[in-house]
Amino acid sequence: MASAPSSDPGKSRKLVWMGVISAVFAALLLWQWPKGEKTAHIEPAPDPRLTYSTRFRNVQPDVQYIGDDE
Repeated sequence: MASAPSSDPGKSRKLVWMGVISAVFAALLLWQWPKGEKTAHIEPAPDPRLTYSTRFRNVQPDVQYIGDDE
C-alpha cells in the first residue's frame, strides 16, 4: 500500500532544511575537532633547584644533609 502524500508540503520542506543545517553543523564540528597529532606538547619547566645560582650547597635536589662543619 502506498501512503497518502503529506497534506502539509511546508512540513517536509522544513524537515529537509533542518537536515541540511544539521549536516553542515556536523561537518563544521568535525572539521574543527582537535587532531591528536597536532596538539602541542608543552615541556615542563626545568627544576629551579638545578638552575639556581647560589653560594649555598644544599639547594641541589640530590643533597640530603650538610653538616655544620665548614
